[in-house]
Amino acid sequence: ATDGMPEARFGRVEYLPVEWHESFAIQSTRRLLTDGSTFPSSISQPTETTIKDISLRTIPNLRQFANDTLMDVLYFMSPAHHDMIIDIVVYELNFVVERFRRLTGFEGNISIAGHSLGSIIAWDILDNQIPKSISLSLQPESATPEQEDRQHRQDMTYPQLDFEVDNAFMLGSPIPVFLMIRNQRKPLTTDHTLSGCPRVFNIFHPYDPVSYRIEPLLDARNADVEPKMMTHWNGGFRFQYQTKRLWEKLVDQTIHAQESVFNSLESGIVALGLLDSAYDDDEDDDAESGDSRSQESSFRVVTGQLNGGRRIDYMLQEKEIDRANEYVAALAAHSCYWLEKDLSLFIARQICLRALERAASVDDATSM
Repeated sequence: ATDGMPEARFGRVEYLPVEWHESFAIQSTRRLLTDGSTFPSSISQPTETTIKDISLRTIPNLRQFANDTLMDVLYFMSPAHHDMIIDIVVYELNFVVERFRRLTGFEGNISIAGHSLGSIIAWDILDNQIPKSISLSLQPESATPEQEDRQHRQDMTYPQLDFEVDNAFMLGSPIPVFLMIRNQRKPLTTDHTLSGCPRVFNIFHPYDPVSYRIEPLLDARNADVEPKMMTHWNGGFRFQYQTKRLWEKLVDQTIHAQESVFNSLESGIVALGLLDSAYDDDEDDDAESGDSRSQESSFRVVTGQLNGGRRIDYMLQEKEIDRANEYVAALAAHSCYWLEKDLSLFIARQICLRALERAASVDDATSM
């Protein structure tokens, strides 16, 4: 996604698709294994069995979708094909951005949105970018041998983007599962950042079976805090969340009223001398434990440097009809993101906020 700021005004958000699947199918044997295409005469055919041959004949449309998804994931987890996918995606990203700039004269900022497996690819790319400030400082006359070797290995392993990325929007992403498996010996910490992007947002539908949260990977206590709710494009929250918030407010008011009555009654009993000191001490202990529980409930989410200290996990508001049957709603939840107005508004807002941050930093630098 891109946004321009001609004449100090925010332009519209333009979405540019990046298609890598076809190129990967051509460069690898994926197409030959999935649809049973004929091998070129110059290539010796290693096997006649395809995934279509080993699939059951029932529910063919659903099995075709599952086979395509499964093959993509398996290929991505293969080291050789993983590198091929990364090379293709980076090439396509650079090609699309360069052509768009050349044809339109665009000079605005750029963000990346990745869906499902695409979000994992985007994460791997952005996590292995060399910041320009570091690459310029690591010249032969100033860099140590260890720094030169590290930069050389990064250059050889991961191709570099020809543009800077302001925001990364991960939609319906299984990234946390991959990170948890990869980093068992060295878990993700609050100091971790994506070298190729300063702002990361993990966005998911509450019924999406493929989505997971990133914040608990940074601090286990974050699992007890609900993800940030994305507001409706018309403003506020849907009916079910308004009802929930109203009910919680009524419950809190009732609890506070009960505590107030109890405290007043207790003060009157103490004044009459009908309450002994032992009971008073027990009440103090209960009060202290209540305070500790209150402190635990008011725990603030720890997100570290990954998104500049801001929240990372954002949850869409499901429609009222989705709550009628969660399992039925889950069938379409993973592919609903492209039609969500709430998400479109959220992306546009975050792009504009990042542009304002850039402008403010430039003003501060010039004023100094």
